[in-house]
Amino acid sequence: MNRRTKKDLSVYFAAWGGLDVKHLPWDRITTLNYAFWQIDPNTFEITDMTPERSAERFKALAEMNAAYPGADIMISVGGWTRSGHFSAMAAARENQEGVITSCVAALEDYPF
Repeated sequence: MNRRTKKDLSVYFAAWGGLDVKHLPWDRITTLNYAFWQIDPNTFEITDMTPERSAERFKALAEMNAAYPGADIMISVGGWTRSGHFSAMAAARENQEGVITSCVAALEDYPF
C-alpha cells in the first residue's frame, strides 16, 4: 500500500507500563511515541525516566524497526509532570547545548 494512502496509526507507549513492545500491531503502526524522557535540571541533558526497563525495550524496538521500517520511533521528552525545566533550558545557550548534545548521543545510541 502506498504510504500516502495508508492511514496513520500513532501509538503512545508508556515506558512505565508492563506491555512488551513486540506485542504491538507493527504492521499498522506509522509512529510510536516512547514516553517519557526528561530534562535533567542540573545538566539540561535528556535522561531516561525508566532506564531499568528501557535497555531491553530499546533492543526490542530496534528489532521491530528492522522488521517494520515504515514505522517511525520517537522519544517523547517531558510530558505533563516532567516538562518543568523546558523554560530554563531554552533561556540560555549553554543549557540548550546540554539538550542538543544528549539528543545527538541518543540518536547515535538508538538509531531507529
